[in-house]
Amino acid sequence: MKRRLLTILLIIIAVAAISFAVFTLIPKNGSNNTSPETTTPSLSINGRVIYLEIADTEQKRTEGLSGRDSLPQNSGMLFVFDTPGQYEFWMNEMRFPLDFIWLNENKVVQTDENIPAPPKDALPAFIRPEYAVDKVLEVNAGFIKSASIKIGDEVKISF
Repeated sequence: MKRRLLTILLIIIAVAAISFAVFTLIPKNGSNNTSPETTTPSLSINGRVIYLEIADTEQKRTEGLSGRDSLPQNSGMLFVFDTPGQYEFWMNEMRFPLDFIWLNENKVVQTDENIPAPPKDALPAFIRPEYAVDKVLEVNAGFIKSASIKIGDEVKISF
């Protein structure tokens, strides 16, 4: 009798585990949408993909990458503006150097490489484009050189 109860209990546990897997772990539409390519905004330039954090509000643009110790490889912060302008950026509380890629209508209009983090207790550096831009991409220093980014390059953005 005990053996039969144990068998029934094991069958109930197995059915519950299978039901859990079917109803919670398998996507409802039959596809797996958890890859970074489909869940994280990205930008492609010269065949290189950069996964993006989007700074599209005043608060996000003001905070930017300040206070962080690093930025993961192949990632960056894209600042998005409603209208083109010569927006000024500062390196307030930055802890690592950056490359700036200034964009207008999804084309590179200016680049600034290896902008250093300010020394402790120093005033932060300000940086501004020479042309109107509608987006600015901040990436790890060295990216512009390694990806051979140049004026006129086109970018494709996937939100």
